[in-house]
Amino acid sequence: MQLSICIPTYNRARFLKECLESLVPQVKDKDNVEIVICDNNSSDNTKDVVEGFQKICKNIRYFKNPQNLGYSGNQVQCFYRAKGKYMSLLCDHDISLEGAAKRILEVTAYNEYVFIALNYYAFLRNKNKVFKSNFAPEKDVVFRRAYDILNYPSVGHFSGFIFNLSQALKTLDEILSKRNFWEFEKHRGIVVEVAARVTLNSDLPAYFIGKRLLATRIPEKTDYDSLRHLCIDSYELFWRLYKEGLINDKDLEYRKKLVLDILPRAIISNSPQLNSAQWKEIYLRLNEFFADKARFRFICKPLLLAGRFYIFKIVFRLIRDSVRFIRRLWQKLHQ
Repeated sequence: MQLSICIPTYNRARFLKECLESLVPQVKDKDNVEIVICDNNSSDNTKDVVEGFQKICKNIRYFKNPQNLGYSGNQVQCFYRAKGKYMSLLCDHDISLEGAAKRILEVTAYNEYVFIALNYYAFLRNKNKVFKSNFAPEKDVVFRRAYDILNYPSVGHFSGFIFNLSQALKTLDEILSKRNFWEFEKHRGIVVEVAARVTLNSDLPAYFIGKRLLATRIPEKTDYDSLRHLCIDSYELFWRLYKEGLINDKDLEYRKKLVLDILPRAIISNSPQLNSAQWKEIYLRLNEFFADKARFRFICKPLLLAGRFYIFKIVFRLIRDSVRFIRRLWQKLHQ
């Protein structure tokens, strides 16, 4: 088996159906590709949807967890259930575009890589209507230092991550020997840490497929806030890798830039909901990470300090709600 396309899913039968409608025609006649669906104990009709596709595609294997294992636990199941030399992760509400499986097989047949990533565009409801395509250029890139692919635009969303499975499993086992997978829930999964550590541990190169072969859905609602998740929890992983001496100053600076680009919006959007204890914790963490950056000291820090006061909480809510209204209006006009 050359390629396992693994889909972790939970209560998204409607989206999963659309995902499989795009993927199954690409692989149903290929003996060297399988689809592995790891169901995190869904209570909707996910199983019925999968069984419908299994009737026309013998390459689909379906596993339902006896209990919900969280983001991380279900991602771990994907690694352990896959049988291919390479394992591709695909979010259940994203779309594998025509030619994706074929191109992955071409790249993996040409050379051996520790990690591969797909370029993509974003859509709202109609997968054929591009909403955002300002990601990486449509050009293939080889990274001799494999970790450098994680410093490249468009590489961050786990949908489109493709792992050399044997090396990923070794890295995953090393991670889980030290920490339980539940500890990774604040990072919304264990996948990014596996990607970081496997690329740091390997002498094999990484490969970026420049053609946009993945369409990622912009969710109408998210179950996380950008201030904690995107600006603290996600950055914390790379801070820890830096403290371990595994990544260098340049690597960490790239992560700082990503966070500082979104931090002002995140503060305005999420700080009105913080109580005093939460505000203090977040303030101390951000100050620890970014105190050396002028953009933090002169823009983000004043916003964060202002967010403690009731009047600014009201102002921030008004700004946030206005932006959300304009965004929803724009999205409706775009569809």
